[in-house]
Amino acid sequence: MLMLLPMVVAAQEATVLNRMEDTLRVQFRVGQSDLDLKYSDNEHRIDAFVKRAWRHYVSRNAADLQLNIFTGSSPEGPAELNRRLGEQRGIALRSELLKRLDGLVGNITVVNEGARWGALYHRIEASNEPWKEEVLNIIGRQQDTDDWASDERERRLRKVRGGAVWRTLNERYLPALRSSGSAIIASAKEPVRDTLVIRDTIIYLPVPYPETYIDHRKLWAVKTNLLLWGVIAPNVQMEIPLGDCYRWSIEGEVFFPWWTWSHNAHAEQFLNVGAELRYWLGDRALQHTLDGWHVGMGLGLGYYDFEWKRSEGWQGEYLNLYCNIGYQHRFGRQKEWLVDGGLALGYIPTKYRHYLGSSTFPKGHEEEHDDHLMWQDNGWKHIIGATHVNVTLGYLFDAKTVYAKIFKKER
Repeated sequence: MLMLLPMVVAAQEATVLNRMEDTLRVQFRVGQSDLDLKYSDNEHRIDAFVKRAWRHYVSRNAADLQLNIFTGSSPEGPAELNRRLGEQRGIALRSELLKRLDGLVGNITVVNEGARWGALYHRIEASNEPWKEEVLNIIGRQQDTDDWASDERERRLRKVRGGAVWRTLNERYLPALRSSGSAIIASAKEPVRDTLVIRDTIIYLPVPYPETYIDHRKLWAVKTNLLLWGVIAPNVQMEIPLGDCYRWSIEGEVFFPWWTWSHNAHAEQFLNVGAELRYWLGDRALQHTLDGWHVGMGLGLGYYDFEWKRSEGWQGEYLNLYCNIGYQHRFGRQKEWLVDGGLALGYIPTKYRHYLGSSTFPKGHEEEHDDHLMWQDNGWKHIIGATHVNVTLGYLFDAKTVYAKIFKKER
């Protein structure tokens, strides 16, 4: 069964907004639910609306008047968060108007539109965009499923004409839906909407939940390089995004194998610390935090001590300067796991000390039966090439905080 709910919502919204003399429109900050009177001329608009209301309706019986408040959010992202944001905005506007209109209207009702697919449909329908019919067909016809089933509209819109249409929607149409709220005084006898479910004084528009959720929160990851475990090298890494758009991140690492065995005849002792500054490629608005292709520059430094059968040993200190390219992917039901693969080309200067064991000396040498390694020479070596390779498995902390609210539902 298919339904044309967005078109119904759009038509009703248009009817309400045609009565501009009694309509209040306020602006919320993007992603915020608090009503800031100092933002976007909100205080002046509310004052003017209240004055008009008292002037036009002061002679009416309060029981005959109802104030309807319409709030919601952009259809992007998880519908559960959009619903809660619309509800909190409506309650904030209701609280402000209740103080100013006390005694004038008999009832104040909040209409929470949640994700405003209907408003988006109406705006595009009134446009002259060359792709209008294609987009209206995607938005206007929606499969009738339960609230928690996937809605493919956002995912399909992102793919129209290679993403060009979604960029236009993001620039021209979605900003107005992300932050606006409105209010209108009407007769208490008029129904607000005949397609809504009423619960207390909050009216909820039943909308589906989008399949796509882009996680833009600031998270931090703990990881380990699986390749180093192949040579018995314990290691740990930590990565943190930087800035507001998370276009950059910084990763720190340390690996520390410190083994001796066979009565110290073998040694693998290595201590490395390093840091890498990463730049994340692609449109970050369409990708999760710490997910996708990245390039970076890194610096490592460390100490090593290797010994083999008391026949030869190397000790030294080094630097590792490298440029890296890689791809990191988040997975799991809550996108809390990640895997990262990368290859780096760089330059390693190392100051070494070279030792040989007595077993390698010519017969008759006075140290022939000594078990100790003997110093032979020292100097510098310079290595250019693939100096850093990783296949990393990691876990994102705080990744479940919002996802748990999205996926948890009482049955």
